[in-house]
Amino acid sequence: MKRIQLLTVAALSAATSWAQLNGDGYYRVQNEKTTRFITVVDNRGSVNMSTTDADLNALRTVMGFERVVSDPASVVYIKKMSKGYDLQSQGMSTYKMIKRELMIYDWEDGTYSAYATESGMTKYLDDVIPSWMLSPEEKIYGTVCTNSPNSRYWLIQPVKNTGDNYFGLTPDINAGGRYYKTFYTSFPFSFASSAMKAYYVTKVDAGRACVVVREMSSVVPGGTPVIVESTSGQAADNKLNLLTSSAKAPADNQLTGVYFCNPDAGSHTNVVAYNASTMRVLGKAADGSLAFVRRSDLKHIPANTAYLTVPLGTPTTLKVLTETEYSKMLSEAVTITANNYTRHYGEDNPEFGYTVSGAELMGTPALSCPATATSPVGRYPIRVAVGSVTNGFTTLADGVLTITPAELTVSAADVSREEGQENPEFVLTYEGFVNGETESVLKVRPTASTTATKDSPVGDYAITVAGGQADNYVFSYVNGTLTVNVVSAVNAVQAGGGPVVVYDVYGRRVLSDARSSGLLRKGVYIINGRKVVVK
Repeated sequence: MKRIQLLTVAALSAATSWAQLNGDGYYRVQNEKTTRFITVVDNRGSVNMSTTDADLNALRTVMGFERVVSDPASVVYIKKMSKGYDLQSQGMSTYKMIKRELMIYDWEDGTYSAYATESGMTKYLDDVIPSWMLSPEEKIYGTVCTNSPNSRYWLIQPVKNTGDNYFGLTPDINAGGRYYKTFYTSFPFSFASSAMKAYYVTKVDAGRACVVVREMSSVVPGGTPVIVESTSGQAADNKLNLLTSSAKAPADNQLTGVYFCNPDAGSHTNVVAYNASTMRVLGKAADGSLAFVRRSDLKHIPANTAYLTVPLGTPTTLKVLTETEYSKMLSEAVTITANNYTRHYGEDNPEFGYTVSGAELMGTPALSCPATATSPVGRYPIRVAVGSVTNGFTTLADGVLTITPAELTVSAADVSREEGQENPEFVLTYEGFVNGETESVLKVRPTASTTATKDSPVGDYAITVAGGQADNYVFSYVNGTLTVNVVSAVNAVQAGGGPVVVYDVYGRRVLSDARSSGLLRKGVYIINGRKVVVK
């Protein structure tokens, strides 16, 4: 049992006023009964000549010329061979696939039938509406089969840029008053309008977030993914001249083209899944200019369009530049780097500056920082923006403002006491609070301490300050002094509460009257057994 693949027969389509099949050329094919056009949506299909089974779901029929006017799947190149024909479309050939010539029968009434014969079995191409398609809208689409004799008659008409059966592009992007689309087809072509241009991508500069395009010559080779530019969004204004030969496609083209996008079609599913991390498709940048962008709503690359493959980490938007624009950008490229600064908490920001490298700076950048005098200790970005800079390409590098703690000085006041007394309460004073803050912002308040005790002898002892904690302050401590003095005569007499016995330093008794103890002259005495200095 042999199988004949008839997929590419689907490449036949047509328009309105019909002519005879007249030599090699590009044609559309329309079913006489259903008025739908044949389109090719996959490159796989087969028919079993020994049974009535056939797999022709790679062929879809579509009603309405407006649905096929911009669709390369509706165009087939019919080439006469020794006995039959070879049908070529969407990068494939019936003869190469089935190793046989396809027969086309002329009924001489303006209609044709396409068929293949094997071992005495003949199969025709027919157009039917599947049973599950019942509504008028669903009848817009049909499928090709081999068992519906009433719809096996087809109208064939050459595709030309004059008349009703033309091929015209319908752009999908309007950027800067011009219309654009990526386009990928198997046939070479030129533009019927001098206002149309074709470009291909020669370079992806991820570092500068752009792609570089080069204009094609007057002819776009077949199988070359390109960006088409025009001045109109209407297919009738964007007609193509379909050609049969051209030069080779440029080897440095970075675009990748897709012929088919036929999702959820079982064995005929033929798609290129869209990967937002490694693919960019034609769109617009934030400023409205043409760019290759990352899409979040795209599942598959549309049929007969192109995309860019990019490494992970590539910017989400790559602006489209001509080679002239790219060269100008490089010659004017500058790098603006915001300088780094440091200040204390509570201070105003310094006047920010920047450093420029590369070409001469044209204009003034804008610098800003979110930090204020009340911003806590930390690191803050000094952001640099283009401002009024007009250089072709500008690389911006932010700086850093580092806010360090303010210095808070904590001092212990000097105090004194007499020998034998308890230490007094030490007093701390603060200098350096900012932003109207007080001790209430301290997480831990400093403390003052000394090594002197009640029994410590006469002398000077350090009052040591330590232990403070705060988020936005660093502490500087100033120690105080505790002076322990000898007990005065008056105090000694009053503290005694009883008879007072006073001796001089030579051990001679001086006075025994407590009431007279305050009359002692300056000197050193022994009062009630204690050494007393009278000043």
